[in-house]
Amino acid sequence: MDKKRLVSVLIAEGFICIIAFFLMKDQAIGYDSIISFPFVQIGYLLRILSLNSPFGNVMAWMAYVLFCLAPLILLSIRIRKGIQKSEDLLLLLLSVLLFFSMYYMINPGFAEGILAPSMLKGSWKIGVSSVVYIVLIGYIIMRLLRRIQTGMTDRLLIDLEAMLIIFAGISVLTLTFALPFDIKGEMKAVEAANTMAGIDFSLTHLFILLRNGTKMIPLFYQILIILAGYDLVQALKVERYSHEVIEKAVQLVNKCRQAIIITVIASIFINILQLIASAKLIHSNYHIDIPLTSILIVIITLLLAKYFAHSSKIKEEMDLFV
Repeated sequence: MDKKRLVSVLIAEGFICIIAFFLMKDQAIGYDSIISFPFVQIGYLLRILSLNSPFGNVMAWMAYVLFCLAPLILLSIRIRKGIQKSEDLLLLLLSVLLFFSMYYMINPGFAEGILAPSMLKGSWKIGVSSVVYIVLIGYIIMRLLRRIQTGMTDRLLIDLEAMLIIFAGISVLTLTFALPFDIKGEMKAVEAANTMAGIDFSLTHLFILLRNGTKMIPLFYQILIILAGYDLVQALKVERYSHEVIEKAVQLVNKCRQAIIITVIASIFINILQLIASAKLIHSNYHIDIPLTSILIVIITLLLAKYFAHSSKIKEEMDLFV
């Protein structure tokens, strides 16, 4: 995928997320809703199907077994091809966890008092879903590490390209969907904690927006940094020792440096402004965002840029000598 198409896809994703937020803004969407997706929804559909008719009950059982056996089927395919590795044992664990978790998702009444105290009701869904995702993500990371360790350079560049696309998509989702819900949730929490009549929340809500704006800045720059890194990967795929690689690496460094400076300045400014207006605020929160990831990327990319420049110079000298 070229960069223009990637940017178009990310912009389209952002618009869809913004529209989805405005359509769903009155709903309570938090970590529990996100982490339990799609297990709760699949459990609900299978429960409805099972209660519909005897035939529906058979179909629900078949769907339940096939869904939970999916990791085990993948493991058997890898074993049959002789490409199984030690980390593939996590697929067996994942299949067992799916049988366990999906049974309770289909029959949530059995879970109350067993997986969580009855007073906490649906809290067990968060724990069960989180464990399934932890095992799944752990398996993907281990597979990725082995691929990086044993893969060729060209293959690794393709993998890195795919990872950057995924990270860009997640960043856009966080910026345009998840963070607005966090802002709305914080505003509602402040209002719920202060129920006296006649309280004006407008200034407090404004500072909640401003504080969360300091979280949006590094997220926005994170997308720009990912796109700059994507440019660098594209250049590396064409010619690893070209001047274009050095230019793209320098552009990446400049984006990271800009992100650090603007994020820190914005955070300092908002905190000072909040201190000045603190007497009129119902709720305040002081923090400074230090983009450690961007700082680390700056250091690593500076070293890589120097390495590419040095390697390019050596290659030119070798070509002239030949």
